[in-house]
Amino acid sequence: MATSSELITLLEREAAAEREQVLADARAQAEEIRDRARREAETYLAAARERLEAETRAALVKAQSTAQLRAASLILQAKEEEIARVFAQAEEELARVAGDAQRYPDVLRAFIDEGLRGVRGPAVVTVNPDDAAAAEAVVRGRAEVTVRTDPAVRGGARVATPDGRFVVTNTLASRLERARPMLAAEVARILWE
Repeated sequence: MATSSELITLLEREAAAEREQVLADARAQAEEIRDRARREAETYLAAARERLEAETRAALVKAQSTAQLRAASLILQAKEEEIARVFAQAEEELARVAGDAQRYPDVLRAFIDEGLRGVRGPAVVTVNPDDAAAAEAVVRGRAEVTVRTDPAVRGGARVATPDGRFVVTNTLASRLERARPMLAAEVARILWE
């Protein structure tokens, strides 16, 4: 039979073997946990990197879109300013026509005649005080047509019925204003095409 010291030695060996097995199992389990944690960390980092790259691309697209909109807005603003400048020059030229003693009387006559064609019966022709004599000459001989003056009317005439229900403002400035939408498109085409 085995002696107690042999039994103790045998138990110590079994305990050591069991301890080594537990330690080996623990090491294997720790290695497995570490590998799983490393894979999860790599997956998380890859997902975070991908998300960051996607956010960066989206921010870049947004910034480019914003820049393109801003550039388009600036171009549109510059074009509108240039068109406004063209119309301002046109208004200056029309003011010169109104001051041209040779051309303007024919223009005034045409504007008054055109306005009177739209009125049946009595009419009131309103012109700038400087144009009163020329307007009187145009309406001379026309029954029921009166000439009045108003300093606000420049470069043409306002023709109306005495009750004011029908009014035609026929001035250089009013004609330019009525034609502005069509002319603006034409000016833009000429300037930028």
